[in-house]
Amino acid sequence: MRPPLYFTPNTKMSAVCHSFSSGYSHMGIVCENKDTAQYLNRASDRIIQSLVDGDYCYDNLEDHELKGILTLENVIERIL
Repeated sequence: MRPPLYFTPNTKMSAVCHSFSSGYSHMGIVCENKDTAQYLNRASDRIIQSLVDGDYCYDNLEDHELKGILTLENVIERIL
C-alpha cells in the first residue's frame, strides 16, 4: 500500500502532473493549506504502518481540514 500525494487547492496543474508522473501514486488528497499537506506527508508512512500492524489509533485531524480527493484520472479528464 502506498500513501497518497497531498496537494493544496492552489497547486498548479503542472505540479500535479509532475507529481503523478513520478509513478509513486495516482491518488492525491487536497488539503486546506500547505501546513496540513506537509503534516500528512510526514505522518502517512506512520499511519500506514499502524494500519498494517493493526494498532492504528485515529489521528485527530480537527485542525487539518481535507477538501477532497484528486486522482490521475481526474487530471486526464481535465486536460482532455
